[in-house]
Amino acid sequence: MVPLLGLVGASIYGVDAHFPVSVVARNIFIGLVVPLAIGLIVGRWVFPGVSPSVPRTITLIANVLLVLAFIPLLVAETPAIMALIGNGTVVAMAAVVVAGLLGGHILGGPELRDRSTLAFTAAIRHPGIALALAGANHAAKPVTAAVLLFLLVGLLVLVPYQMFLNRRLKRLSVGTQG
Repeated sequence: MVPLLGLVGASIYGVDAHFPVSVVARNIFIGLVVPLAIGLIVGRWVFPGVSPSVPRTITLIANVLLVLAFIPLLVAETPAIMALIGNGTVVAMAAVVVAGLLGGHILGGPELRDRSTLAFTAAIRHPGIALALAGANHAAKPVTAAVLLFLLVGLLVLVPYQMFLNRRLKRLSVGTQG
């Protein structure tokens, strides 16, 4: 879908851009399919009786490592990120995230967990695919800064939504216990 939408956008704006399916497929395969397959294999066949706390611990460690890997990139791109702030870019990015959250939440069906999953997925795009496509089109260096800024804005916008979800889930769990 990304290559098709990219081609439509390129034709609308009259720019020469390429969105190779191979770039998108490789990023999805390496970044999503391989880790998911490894997790399924390990969880189902290697350690089928593992305590439910182990995945939470692994998730926490993975998130900490992700943040630690993100910090040097963020520091290196700070001047370019700062250049994007102040001209409406942050507001536009926040609007895209809010639109994704609202769309996902409204269209996610009756279950709150399904709604929130679709909302998060719609609100935050895959930065690896964005950076790979930018590289395939020989985009200028500020593209990396824009992707990082989008992630930061998205995370900030998602905080109130996550707080809303936590309150709703707590109320739902209290309602089902009594």
